[in-house]
Amino acid sequence: ANPDKSYHLEFTLNSDELSKLVIRYLKVFGIKAKSLEKKGQHIVYVKDSAMISDFLSLMGTVNSLFKFEETKMIKEIKNNTNRLTNCETANLDKTLNTSFTQIDAINTVYKKYGKENLDKNLLDLCELRLKNPTFSLKELAEVLNISKSGVNHRFKKIIDMANKI
Repeated sequence: ANPDKSYHLEFTLNSDELSKLVIRYLKVFGIKAKSLEKKGQHIVYVKDSAMISDFLSLMGTVNSLFKFEETKMIKEIKNNTNRLTNCETANLDKTLNTSFTQIDAINTVYKKYGKENLDKNLLDLCELRLKNPTFSLKELAEVLNISKSGVNHRFKKIIDMANKI
């Protein structure tokens, strides 16, 4: 089968005895195969990509083996890239949602108490957040030269102040 879609090596045979024989021979070479019967045909198949590579190597089909391995590497790179992109997107979404919550709380606190009535540490954090809405807590902590948990603690104070209003 086309490895671009899935990894699948298949033998279609006309008897159960022959399918069992093929499975036994493959097992001798460390290739685990399964079988099923479909429309009177006996199908022996292998789904594991490493075992398919082993089979192609065993058969001496060097060009097919290289093409299979190339396709497998490209597919793996694409999958890893997609996985990393999805993870980065999720992290950015989480950072931005948290940032918007914090900015709303800051604006509420500013309206109620005024900037001048805030503790300097809280005010510095508020101003930094307003100027850098995409910064993570880690980045804010680095700029303020405090720990990430310190930033988180200060934001909890700001959010608590906003929620009391």
